[in-house]
Amino acid sequence: KATVSVLNWLWKCAATMSDDLAYYCLMAKNSHGRAAAEVVTQAISSPNVFVFGELLSLPPVAQLAEAPDTRAAYDLLLIFTYGTYTEYQERKAALGLPELSDAQLRKLQQLSVVTLASKERTLRYSDLQAALGVSDVRLLEDIIIDTITNNLVQAKLDQAARCMEVFDVFGRDVRLEDLDAMIATLTEWQQSSALVSDELGRVVAQQDAKKPRKAPDQ
Repeated sequence: KATVSVLNWLWKCAATMSDDLAYYCLMAKNSHGRAAAEVVTQAISSPNVFVFGELLSLPPVAQLAEAPDTRAAYDLLLIFTYGTYTEYQERKAALGLPELSDAQLRKLQQLSVVTLASKERTLRYSDLQAALGVSDVRLLEDIIIDTITNNLVQAKLDQAARCMEVFDVFGRDVRLEDLDAMIATLTEWQQSSALVSDELGRVVAQQDAKKPRKAPDQ
C-alpha cells in the first residue's frame, strides 16, 4: 500500500507539472533571442514548474548561450534545472546573473530543499538556513511547508528537535555526467536490499525450526 501511495503521489506531481511545462516548451519552440529568454523567465517564475530539462534541451533555448544579451537567462535556467540557491549566490557575480524576483527566490529555495532532502533523511534547521540564506526560523518553516504543499517532498517538521524528517523526494533533472554515479548508487542499494532480504529469510527459517512440532494424530 505504501508503494502504491508513493506512485500515486509521483504521478500527481508529474501530471500537474507536465501541462505547465508543455505550455512553456511550446512558447519557446516558436521564439528566438530575447523572446525565448522571456519564456525562460516566465517558466522559472511559474508556481507549477519545477523541472526544466525539456525546456533546456530546445534549440531556441540552447541558442541563448551563444549571445551576450541572453547568456544570463540561459545560465540562470541551468541553475534552476540542476543547481541550488548556494550555487546561484556563488556564481551570480561571475556570470552576471540577474536578481531573483520573490517568486523565483522562493522556488529556487524549494528546489534547494529537494536537493538536500535527496541526500539526507534528517535535515537540521541550521543546515537548511545556511543553504537557503534564511536567518528567520519561521520563514524557513514556511519554505519547507511550501515545498511539501507543492508535492516536492514528503516530510514532516520536528520543531522541538529543529529538524526536517524526509520520507520521499520528487526527482529533479539530472545531468548526463551524473548518471553513472546514480546507477552506481542504485546498484549498491539493490545489492544491500538483497542481502537484507536474504538475512530476513534466514532468521525466519531459524525461528520456524525452533517451533515445536505437533505430534501426528494417533
